[in-house]
Amino acid sequence: FGRFMQILLDAMNQLFFSLSVSMGIMITYGSYVKDEIDLGKSVSQIEFFDSGVAFLAGMMIIPSIYVFSGTEGMASGPSLMFVSLPKVFEAMGSAGHFIGLLFFTMVAFAALTSSVSIMETLVANCMEIFRLPRKKLSLIIGTLASLGAIVVCLGYNIFYFELTLPNGATAQILDLMDYVSTSLLMPFISVWLEKRDKTLTNTFMQMWLISLTLPYLRHLIAPALFGECAWNGFGTFYYFAGFAGYLVLGHLLAKRSPMPLRKIVAMGAMLYISGFIITYTGFASMAVKYSYEEAPELLELFWQFCSPNVVLMALGIFLVVQRINITSPRMQHLLEATTKCSFGTYLMHYIFIGPVMMMLSPLKLATPLCVICSVVIVFAICWTLTAIIYKVAPRAARYIVG
Repeated sequence: FGRFMQILLDAMNQLFFSLSVSMGIMITYGSYVKDEIDLGKSVSQIEFFDSGVAFLAGMMIIPSIYVFSGTEGMASGPSLMFVSLPKVFEAMGSAGHFIGLLFFTMVAFAALTSSVSIMETLVANCMEIFRLPRKKLSLIIGTLASLGAIVVCLGYNIFYFELTLPNGATAQILDLMDYVSTSLLMPFISVWLEKRDKTLTNTFMQMWLISLTLPYLRHLIAPALFGECAWNGFGTFYYFAGFAGYLVLGHLLAKRSPMPLRKIVAMGAMLYISGFIITYTGFASMAVKYSYEEAPELLELFWQFCSPNVVLMALGIFLVVQRINITSPRMQHLLEATTKCSFGTYLMHYIFIGPVMMMLSPLKLATPLCVICSVVIVFAICWTLTAIIYKVAPRAARYIVG
């Protein structure tokens, strides 16, 4: 039964990937469908032919690889296509050359049509935003995508490097691109918030709330639940997950009608205490069973920023702080300056946290005191540098530090 459930989950992962969930492709294509088209019939036809072709391909490929390469060739992904299958074609003799050429030609067409579907989403949106012709935008986006693809491909040979990210992961060029997009491009969400509608925002927040449960669901059910991706930790929910949800949540709470102060304080305290209890209890239960060397991912399970318990604590603090009324002009100016430099401080702290921790390690401070000292020092350094950038280059600063 366990094996069956794992296969079922793998099939669901492939299903989500095939449907391009959260990429906007189906929405874009659907907008071009004529009114007289029967969507139910079209969906049924797509399901039938897609499943049929996949089943027939599996019936042909898997036995062939097993016969010619044994269980060693039963891999997935690039190794299956570019290592195991060429061995099968080679074993076919002269016919294998023709069949191999035909197969990889069809793979090239499949990649081309997939690229068209992904590009169409970008082209369609850019046509509405910039009011430019389709041919011009297709050429620009296609050129940029091709250059990016070339850089990524060369990142595994000529441009290969390994870089340790602030989250501890070892990254190559593709991982670094993803990290930059999620960590540095978040300010662009403000443009979307200004033009959002209620339905779109509610949908985003619902999907974001689901993504918060992924760390626990993966531990309890299956590691690849809702899809697995080598370059992000959220799989299918990638476009709805991460710190962007906090920005949207804060924006919505700031726009809502204020509640009585007593009610706000009570609600904020209840939310914070609930989140703290979950975090503390969860970590304590894991710390009793495992050491950090044995299972670091389990000990850090309840620390993750994008998890329900952390959102509860953040929400509780935000609700209370939002109602604090500062009347002192000097304090207002200080808070305004702090807020102005907050995003630049966030971007820079990744650079300085490691060196500061190394600087403090010879002092043999207790862990809580070391954390507090490192936070104060890193914040002071990053805030000062951000303020200097705003002072020296006020016009360019918004593009450098947000």
